[in-house]
Amino acid sequence: MGNVRSLMDRSSREIRECFRRYPVTILLVAAVTVLEAAILDMKNQPMLERGVLPFLFWLVIGMFFAESYWYQRNIKISRKGILCFFLILVSLRIASGNYFYGKRELQTGFWLTRLEMVYLSLMLLGAVYFCYRRSKDGFAEYVLKVFANMIRIHIVYLALLIGVGLISAIIYTLFIRGYSFSLLERLVILVTGLYYVPSWLFALTETESEAERFAKIVVKGIVFPLALIVYVIIYVYILKILVYQDIPSNQIYLIVTVAFLLGVAAWTMMEAVEGHGGRNELDDEREKQEKHQEPLKMVRIAERLPWLFIPLIFLQIYSVGIRIWQFGVTPQRYFGIIWLVVEMIYLCLYFRGPEKMQKIFPVCIVISGIIWAMPGVNAYDMSFYSQIHNLELVRAKDDLNTAEKEKVSGAYRYLTEAVGGESYLKENYTTGQLEKVEKIAGENKTGDVAAGETVLIYTEYMNQNLDIRGYSSLQRVTCDLSGAGETEDLMQIKLTENSSGSVIGVVNLENFISQCVEVGIHNLKDEDGEATTEITAFAAEQSRIAIDDNTLFVIDTVSMEVEKNTKQVQAIYIEGYWLTK
Repeated sequence: MGNVRSLMDRSSREIRECFRRYPVTILLVAAVTVLEAAILDMKNQPMLERGVLPFLFWLVIGMFFAESYWYQRNIKISRKGILCFFLILVSLRIASGNYFYGKRELQTGFWLTRLEMVYLSLMLLGAVYFCYRRSKDGFAEYVLKVFANMIRIHIVYLALLIGVGLISAIIYTLFIRGYSFSLLERLVILVTGLYYVPSWLFALTETESEAERFAKIVVKGIVFPLALIVYVIIYVYILKILVYQDIPSNQIYLIVTVAFLLGVAAWTMMEAVEGHGGRNELDDEREKQEKHQEPLKMVRIAERLPWLFIPLIFLQIYSVGIRIWQFGVTPQRYFGIIWLVVEMIYLCLYFRGPEKMQKIFPVCIVISGIIWAMPGVNAYDMSFYSQIHNLELVRAKDDLNTAEKEKVSGAYRYLTEAVGGESYLKENYTTGQLEKVEKIAGENKTGDVAAGETVLIYTEYMNQNLDIRGYSSLQRVTCDLSGAGETEDLMQIKLTENSSGSVIGVVNLENFISQCVEVGIHNLKDEDGEATTEITAFAAEQSRIAIDDNTLFVIDTVSMEVEKNTKQVQAIYIEGYWLTK
């Protein structure tokens, strides 16, 4: 009991210390938290949801960067004011873009996403870099101390989540009929915003004390052995490929990426655990003598893990290269190439010495700017040009083989969904050429680029002024079909009452959903796949469904994830009213 109390007291002190270092950031996080909890059940609040909350969120990210910067350095008040003003302007620009984009007044989503990602990477990576510089620790030691902080934070966070779950269950059991998740959701939001997020800030900045013994045990007993096992499995798989002359699995890229991240954590923190992670604080000659005299330790093995990873890079190159050769560049494959570059740069810096590892932060910032914003070489421009090149096969050859048809099909589907793609096709291809491409794409419905692409079709608040004359009771009901196979039987959809969670009735929505899908797919917006006002008007007309002479189901909100090419419904969420006479 004393250990638990000590842990909670320590966490409380950490929150206070974090507030001293990041007062503006913490206050903004608290404002976002309270506002999010307050409007959880509120309907039709576009200004708050799409305006105020996004503005506060992006300002939190910016202020974290700003306060990390001037906490590390003695910055003058005037410079602080200029930086804050700039961050407010950028946050307003992003938030206003989201607000109007959501209202369909401006088609800014494509460019807004780029701005968001550049801003996010610059602010977060820069903030962590300043925290690292202030710590005065070596890279390995800093990572280990942050890891130790995170272990303790998550233990407390898990305990708090269990506590709020019990509290909400007891309150509903003793004082409220039925059960609702609204109180639990609010409590979770409050715990996350008022404890978890500030604790993350503290974990990145408070590294003055030695890493906890428990964290070192976790690194030596779990993280490092797990990394070794993963590397052994991958090398056994490589041996299997060589012996049986198999083609590497398509999933090998992701597996090797996980191995890299796990390996980085293992060999980096093992240096600090064994006392070799300082920033040139030890005399090199003395260190060599100690290593020669001491028995073989785990750190010796950890030092060889980066070398063992180098051959695995070629597996990643093969995995992403073969897909690019077959179907061209897409944003996903572009990011795969960039990640390979990041891995190589990281290894080069690591082999040059611990003092060079700090350069990984500005390197990642520069790379982020390139992939999101650099004209001509960013992810979207490179993908666009690559798919245009594949589509040119239609002009170059009359008879295409199967592989070439797959290239053309994938390119056409990508371009029809890309910003500016449809206009490019209309301007550069004749009607006959487009008909030929459409025919090829129709024959290759399982083409690589766009296979499995889903779109969102939704409409909400269709019956805010509901006429309930002639009915004696009204209940708010919900249907959530998001699991595998749950959308197959649309003739027997179970509706649950919101407050109690009990099934209140069964309704046949097969015709309603199929018609909504047809109308929604036909009227999709090109920029993000959300439905236009046509689906709202149609759904409102069909929203009253008679169950029997005494029961009426009125649909208020519909949200569906639909596979665009096959029109297969993958997930359904419906809210409405159950009326009885």
